[in-house]
Amino acid sequence: GKELNLVFGLQLSMARIGSTVNMNLMGWLYSKIEALLGSAGHTTLGITLMIGGITCILSLICALALAYLDQRAERILHKEQGKTGEVIKLTDVKDFSLPLWLIFIICVCYYVAVFPFIGLGNVVYVISAPMSPVFGLLVDKTGKNIIWVLCAVAATLVSHMMLAFTMWNPWIAMCLLGLSYSLLACALWPMVA
Repeated sequence: GKELNLVFGLQLSMARIGSTVNMNLMGWLYSKIEALLGSAGHTTLGITLMIGGITCILSLICALALAYLDQRAERILHKEQGKTGEVIKLTDVKDFSLPLWLIFIICVCYYVAVFPFIGLGNVVYVISAPMSPVFGLLVDKTGKNIIWVLCAVAATLVSHMMLAFTMWNPWIAMCLLGLSYSLLACALWPMVA
């Protein structure tokens, strides 16, 4: 439906907040464990990673609970009545349409251009987290996902050019990159559905 862009924006916002918290918290946690143990090294790293692993286990428990609730809702609401019985096979990939393959290519090329900047002070994620729902709502209200994807790609190109060819403060380019990153994700992913 029409509200899919907002839903994707909200989901992306939560994911980006989680990534930002993780990137900022793990270094702090390592230093606290290092101070507690009195030395750095593999033990400190192991304890820090074990705590990170525990959060992954908590995430798995939440996913299993969600799967149970989804299955329960399906049973109660009799959702299986609408199933087509169609079996999906890996060989169905050859039948994907050209627009879907173009979306895949845009996604891969775009993320290759953005991900090297994610770890630089987390500014891309910090901007993207609150802006993803805003842009999702904007795309829902206006439609024209393809135009918004083009705007996001163009803004990303401008931010790269600002970093490469100007002496402007790099924060300007990184902020633009964060904005374009959230816009692209909100406009691109619903196009697959």
